[in-house]
Amino acid sequence: MTRYATLIDTEHLAAAIAADQRAVLIVDCRFDLKDTSAGERDYLEAHIPGAIYAHLDRDLSAPKDGRNGRHPLPAASVATNTFGLLGIDNTRQVVAYDMDTGSFASRLWWMLRWLGHDAVAVLDGATDAVTATVPVGATGGVGVDPTTNKVYVADYGGGAVAVLDGATKTVAATIPVGAFPRGAAVSPDGAHVYVANNHENTVSVIDTATNTVIATIPTGPGLNAAAVSPDGTRLYFASSNEDSVTVIRL
Repeated sequence: MTRYATLIDTEHLAAAIAADQRAVLIVDCRFDLKDTSAGERDYLEAHIPGAIYAHLDRDLSAPKDGRNGRHPLPAASVATNTFGLLGIDNTRQVVAYDMDTGSFASRLWWMLRWLGHDAVAVLDGATDAVTATVPVGATGGVGVDPTTNKVYVADYGGGAVAVLDGATKTVAATIPVGAFPRGAAVSPDGAHVYVANNHENTVSVIDTATNTVIATIPTGPGLNAAAVSPDGTRLYFASSNEDSVTVIRL
């Protein structure tokens, strides 16, 4: 198997796994300096199949003593032991990834090179790869609940809104709305979803607690894209028929 020592793209990673899955170890290094548990939560929610998780503070740094910096380098013997517990050895191609610029994955890359493990690469474009495809019908607009993992997808072919569970990547519910729904937007508190019914000239208001339509607001024709103001007091809908934006005060 070809050994990678700098970068590897998703196509070559897939080929390496197909050639010998046991010889490849993928390490998720996602981390948020402002929320040190966020990366591990993201890993538990979804990650590249077969990947393990390495925590910046716990696995890639030594304990802080107030004088050795924010993320001190552990002693070589400690790092070697930690990596061994993670399943890293000289027989395996290690591939590290994170969620943004690769800075956390690059720390693992540097540490392994420092310890003499040359078969380590950073995954190029890891978080740009498709992680799931969920069939929901003829999709229009998508609204994401900022308070949960739920995603609301306007299915204009079925006259409904599909509710996706972001953790399991499955359709958790289907809510009938008006004819040809084209836009969906979620209120900032996650309590309501507003759906633009293109062929009915209405907006359906969904209660996310019960997944039911609790109100219908008459509007102008041809509504498409939808948005809610940050304070939740106004709705905005683009109208393709009138080349305008409809504003609704809540």
